[in-house]
Amino acid sequence: MEIIKSGKSSFLHIDGYIYYKHSNGRNTTRYWRCQKVDSCRARATTTGDAESLTLKLGGLSQDHPTHAPNREAVAALNEQADVESMIRQMNLGQRIKKLPEAKRQIAEERILNIVSTYQQHVKNHAVRLFRCWWLVAALMASWLLDSSAAGLFGCWAVRLLMLGVVSLGSYTPERGRVHSSPVRDTRVHKLICRDYLARPILCTENARINHERSAVTITRPRGSG
Repeated sequence: MEIIKSGKSSFLHIDGYIYYKHSNGRNTTRYWRCQKVDSCRARATTTGDAESLTLKLGGLSQDHPTHAPNREAVAALNEQADVESMIRQMNLGQRIKKLPEAKRQIAEERILNIVSTYQQHVKNHAVRLFRCWWLVAALMASWLLDSSAAGLFGCWAVRLLMLGVVSLGSYTPERGRVHSSPVRDTRVHKLICRDYLARPILCTENARINHERSAVTITRPRGSG
């Protein structure tokens, strides 16, 4: 049994079933309902925080007669939560630039340590498409995106895989905004990448994601090397 936090939501995982938090009770009591609430009336009641979570006596009110446990969905939710946690850590870089020189160096070293840890995570799990809003690839320092470093990479696809957290959408420079679309959408998008300081970078304006395979397939834009 575990609590999984994704975005602003909290989910409860019990034996392959996912519950969403319905409401809070007194102290640390929480009430949960099956994620498939439209067809399943199973509920759970817990006490304690994530480290000391326990089911209250009689806390499981009903089985799940309409569906089987889905451990793949649980794994995907955990992976999504890991990605979102890493994104939040990367966003710390926005404040690093405003620090005094000495503190900035310490903070940048911390960011690079996070990058190194995440590179190992991606290496262990392969480059694949999570069924959420993000495409995860290996992280790299922002200087590798400069034109002077372009020769280090054989083709645009390799450069893409060396980028950080990638989302689909269009970037409006004058407003500094990224308008994202779910990766389930297979239309052609601009591909927006974020470096280790969370700065958006336009990678290519013509990319198509094939999400039906375990590996990520991206159609090469015209004129790309």
